[in-house]
Amino acid sequence: MPSFVFPTTCAKCCSARAGTVWEKKHSYQSGNFNVTVSVKVPVCGECYKSMYRRLILAQVLFVVVALAVGVPVWFAYGNWVGATIAGVLGAGLAVLGAEWFVEGNFVRFVGASALKFSNKQYQDDFDKLNQPGTP
Repeated sequence: MPSFVFPTTCAKCCSARAGTVWEKKHSYQSGNFNVTVSVKVPVCGECYKSMYRRLILAQVLFVVVALAVGVPVWFAYGNWVGATIAGVLGAGLAVLGAEWFVEGNFVRFVGASALKFSNKQYQDDFDKLNQPGTP
């Protein structure tokens, strides 16, 4: 399991004070096991609020698209199972980009044990704190 040391600034905007954290999860296969790694990345209140609002919007979008795709299928074929499947698939396709939409991809896992930040200054600070041999 990776262990990281984070700078105290916001990972998204590099403001001087990160007051909360945004949880980022990554799952991967290791032999016969499915492993999920979760890190809590420091962000400022403003960035957190912005990402949280976008998360709620993405969830609403999922429901709207599911209904927009599923209801016509149900009316056309009278099959609620097919309508449910069509709705969920349609909504799933609609929110494939939700992570980017919500987070702006400000942090992502590279492989199973490295993090890449879109903010170059934060990446430099993070790399300095997480160099091999750094206490």
